[in-house]
Amino acid sequence: MTFLAPVSMAIAAAIGGPLLLLFYLLKLRRRPVRVSSVLLWEDAPDDTQANVPLRMLRPALLLLLHLLILALLVLAIGRPVLVGAGTSADRVFFVIDRSASMQARDAPGGPTRLERARARAIELARSFASDPAAPEMTVIATASDAVVAAPPSRSPGRAQASIELVTPTDQPGDLGVAMRLVESLIGGAGAEDERGSSPLVVVLSDGGDADRPLSIAGAEVRFESIGAAPGAAAEPNVGIAALSAQRSADDPRSVRLFVRVIDTSGAGGVIPLQVEVDGERRDPALVRVEPSAGEPGETARTIVVDAPGEALIALSIEEGGSLEADDRAAVLVPPRRTPSILVVGPDPVVNAGVDPFLLDVLEAVEPRLLRVVDAAAYEASVATGAVESFDVVVFDRAAPLRPPPINSLHFGAACPGIESGVAPEAGGPIVSWRRASPVLRDVALDQVVVGRTRVATSTAGVRALASTRIGAVIAEAEDRGRRRVFVGFELSQSNWPVQISFPIFMAATVDQLAPGGRGVGLSYTTGAAVRVAATEPARSIRLEGPVERTLDRPVERGELIDLGLLPRTGVYSLRTGDRATPLAVNLVSREESTVATRQAIVAGGRSVQTASNLRTDRPLLPLLVSMAAGLLAIEWLVYAYRVRS
Repeated sequence: MTFLAPVSMAIAAAIGGPLLLLFYLLKLRRRPVRVSSVLLWEDAPDDTQANVPLRMLRPALLLLLHLLILALLVLAIGRPVLVGAGTSADRVFFVIDRSASMQARDAPGGPTRLERARARAIELARSFASDPAAPEMTVIATASDAVVAAPPSRSPGRAQASIELVTPTDQPGDLGVAMRLVESLIGGAGAEDERGSSPLVVVLSDGGDADRPLSIAGAEVRFESIGAAPGAAAEPNVGIAALSAQRSADDPRSVRLFVRVIDTSGAGGVIPLQVEVDGERRDPALVRVEPSAGEPGETARTIVVDAPGEALIALSIEEGGSLEADDRAAVLVPPRRTPSILVVGPDPVVNAGVDPFLLDVLEAVEPRLLRVVDAAAYEASVATGAVESFDVVVFDRAAPLRPPPINSLHFGAACPGIESGVAPEAGGPIVSWRRASPVLRDVALDQVVVGRTRVATSTAGVRALASTRIGAVIAEAEDRGRRRVFVGFELSQSNWPVQISFPIFMAATVDQLAPGGRGVGLSYTTGAAVRVAATEPARSIRLEGPVERTLDRPVERGELIDLGLLPRTGVYSLRTGDRATPLAVNLVSREESTVATRQAIVAGGRSVQTASNLRTDRPLLPLLVSMAAGLLAIEWLVYAYRVRS
């Protein structure tokens, strides 16, 4: 047990104890005597003046009761708390999950998971701060990215203010990002605080995204599961887990929507999807989800919508359940326009020209124009400006002398804007790739093996898309307002061309470098950075919608504008000059829509069960006041009994 106000308790004891004893010392004590008449006692008041005011204390039940009551009140003034199992760490990191699933409610009308996590974090912060040597507390808010909510502090008031700054987002969760941030703050493995123990990391999350082990060194991790209790069912949720769109090749007026709906109730049934085209309501589409036992039910459906020109198409669920962020998703579908592609290859006499696998895939994209030239002819077209009539240029084992004036894709050669060098050894199999990237979203690279290759250097603005054990072999960057996609190896130095993932990659890359080419719908997710090309020159850019941002700097036409991660779903408007471009930002995350609750995570190489021994100090003030009130009632009964007798 410890006291939060020991000084106040000492002052109260120093004043209350002597005062109570003084009252008993000054109290006259006469023995009651029965007499036959009071006529002979008329001088009794004068006799009281002659009594000695101070007399020795005698044991009495009322005195004992009064002393106990005074002791209880003095202890209550000291604000005692019963200390639970705590930590000896000098630094504590509260990792509060604010991803989309943390907005779910596990009971109708109850608090959201995030509200429960914040309340629990405040309770723990007050508990840790009750120690004479309170730890330094840092609050980290995490979703798709992690940020420090406020500077660290040992004050419970400041810690509470930091916790209250953690606001909800519609982003998918990624606890791994938070763990990496904690590692950078504590200084890596083997870090110890002033008390000789590792820092403590308290994770408050539903654990919905923690299906992969979390890497962290130099800290003790404790996990508190925020969500449905073990064995209890959370509130059911129905949401849109995936959405894409593309115009029909046979009828450019027709748009095919590919949607996946998830239902966590397991009961199945028919779910109506409301369809809107540019704000105009169309007939709803009915999606049947089959019943499933113990697992969320899922159904994929294709919906055909008539939309001749550029259209913003939205799907929504009227009653989606416990999570609102996945009740609506939208996509911007441009008119169908096949791209024109310029392919630059090596000298056909010396190096046999462009790789035939590459040409076959590019022809399958059905471009409006596909032209193949060598490096010399390309440089001549740059000098005359003819290259700017193409939508995208593809370099196969050829390096341009200067940055191309249009978006470009590079194979097996140096790429402007992305520093690279020839690796001294073979790349080997691809071990990781960025699944959130639009060019790799539907691609699996686990069977791709790379031989001789160039490796992209990790520099500012360069994003690694796929890596072997020796480094990034596929990367992307923005170079002077133009987008570059870099593939470090020649196609002949890999087994990629014979795999289905290669044409998928090429189609997605052409769509990204020449947007609108095949009428593919354009949308963004809250889990990936939003990058948009400026439609015209402007002195500043204004983003309007659920979140508003302003970029106070001039931009050129075609320059890639990085808006970063947007925390809220919805339809935004990006204003460049006099033109406004709509942007559709969706959640579309199966992990978040399932609103699942985990009871354990794997962190630092060990399984961490949801904690039951985290410190929860119990305040004793209400108990002490109740006991004092009870003793006062007993004192009144004793006094009444003595008077009666």
